[in-house]
Amino acid sequence: MIRKHYRLSKTRFILLALSIIATPSDVFCFGVFDGTLYKKKPDLIAYGLKPINIIYGGSFWDAGKNKENLPSDSRIQKLAIESSAKNIETVLDVEHWEVSTGRANGKEAENLHKYIAFFGKFKEYARYLNTGFYGVPPIQDYWRAITLPESRQYLEWQKENDFLRPLAEKVDILYPSLYTFYLDQEGWKKYAKANILEARRISKAKPVYVFLWPQYHDSNKNLRGKYIDQYYWKMQLDLSRKHADGIVIWGGWQEYWNNDAPWWKVTKEFLENNNK
Repeated sequence: MIRKHYRLSKTRFILLALSIIATPSDVFCFGVFDGTLYKKKPDLIAYGLKPINIIYGGSFWDAGKNKENLPSDSRIQKLAIESSAKNIETVLDVEHWEVSTGRANGKEAENLHKYIAFFGKFKEYARYLNTGFYGVPPIQDYWRAITLPESRQYLEWQKENDFLRPLAEKVDILYPSLYTFYLDQEGWKKYAKANILEARRISKAKPVYVFLWPQYHDSNKNLRGKYIDQYYWKMQLDLSRKHADGIVIWGGWQEYWNNDAPWWKVTKEFLENNNK
C-alpha cells in the first residue's frame, strides 16, 4: 500500500515537472478561433473554428466618457464576471493607450501602467480565464519589424518591446495583430515572424495567438476592404500554424456571410487538415 502510494506521488511529481518546463504549444493545443462579425453567419464550430470572446473598448466606456481614464470598477467587474461564465479565451480590445515611444507623446509609462492596472482589475473577477490584449504587446510597427535584426530600427523596436515586459509577463496569452497592409508577401512573412518572435521573447514563451484578417487593412487607401487572394491567405494560415500557437480570424464588419468566398474555402481546407 505504501509502495503504491509512492509510485503515484512520483508520477504526479513528474507530471508537475513537465508542466513547468513545457512550451506553450505543449500546454495549449493549436486552435483557430472565430472572431468574425459577418451578418447571417452560420455556426462555424462544426468546421473546427472555436468561439472566442472579444470585448471591445466601447463595452468598457460609455459614449462621451474620457477613455484616458480607467473604466469604472463596476463596469470591469460586470464584464469580467460575464466573461468567466462563457469560460472561453477572452481578448481585451483597448487600442487608444499608446505605448510606442514614437506615438505616445511622453505618456508611454503612464499608459503601460493603465494596461497593467486594467488587467489586474479584470483578473480579480476572472481569475481562471485565459486573457490578453489585442495587438499589444509587442508594439505594432510594420516597417521596423521587417528590417534586419541587427539594424538600428529593429533594435529600437526591440527596446520598446522590452519596455512592455511587465505587461507581457502578466497576460495569459499574447495576441499580436498580423493584418495585411501591402501586396508584398515576403514583407508580410518578415513582419509576422518578427512579431511572433518578439512576443515569445518578452513574455517568457507564453502562448501567442495571432490575429489574421482576410482583407487588406483600412490604412491602405488603394487596397482597403479588398480580399486577399486565396494563395496569399493560405500562406498566412500556414505560416501562423508553423510559428504561432493559435489564430484568431477577424473581419466581416457590416458584411454578409458568403459561403463561396475564396478565403473561406481555403480556411475550410486548412481546418480539415488542422483537425486531423
